[in-house]
Amino acid sequence: MNDFSAKTVKALAKKGVTLIGLQAIPDMTSSMPWANATRGYVMNDNDCCRVLTFSEVMDLAKAC
Repeated sequence: MNDFSAKTVKALAKKGVTLIGLQAIPDMTSSMPWANATRGYVMNDNDCCRVLTFSEVMDLAKAC
């Protein structure tokens, strides 16, 4: 996946976090939630599955 740099991927891996997929996150403030969906990143966070936005993934990588 090219959304994250190799440096970010390595920083996440040091914490035991890996990207395993993508998911649409509907915008519930819109009249067409799925048409205005944002990209969510499905992460394996030490054997717990989490769906995070791009900024949340970057914050997690910086916390390393």
